Amino acid sequence: MPSLEHIKNHILLMDEQFVKYADRKELPELVRLLGMNETIEYIVDANSGSYAGLIIGTNLRLMFVTKTLQGVGQTVFNYDRILKIEQGSGNSSFGSLLVTVPNARNQPHTHTFDYIAKNTIAHVYNWLRSKAANNANSKLEAPVIEAQPQAVALMQDELLEKLERLAKLKELGVLTDEEFLAQKQQLLSPK
Repeated sequence: MPSLEHIKNHILLMDEQFVKYADRKELPELVRLLGMNETIEYIVDANSGSYAGLIIGTNLRLMFVTKTLQGVGQTVFNYDRILKIEQGSGNSSFGSLLVTVPNARNQPHTHTFDYIAKNTIAHVYNWLRSKAANNANSKLEAPVIEAQPQAVALMQDELLEKLERLAKLKELGVLTDEEFLAQKQQLLSPK
């Protein structure tokens, strides 16, 4: 299992939009939930029913993690079990995501995640559809997203920023030489 420090360092190296999640109260639970070869790829605030928490997308699965006075709640979806993903209606500030998976009787059951910021809902939707569709057993088709020249330039700028943050963490002694090289290789390797 990865340590809490490792998880926080990984989040700090992710895209700038995810850095705000490095100190969330749900993170200590990820030490218990994440497998050794599991890495966080996406994080977003959401509500499920009356519970506020985080949608956490990893390289292996999707999780909703919430921490309340009663304890920790978690819902886990393996990408190959996702039958359908939809964007729900919302208001001018927030949207919702509907994820349909089979229940214990193998009947379709839809989980609704609300209060996802409007400026991120389309990105979350496309990322999740792509993850689920790229799974070998999935029935979903990946969304077709054409890279525009501005998007390619933005991705290059984001990569440079991530490499600079990585170097800064090494300089501060947060990362060892080995960790630095491993993270750098992961950033530079083609997906």
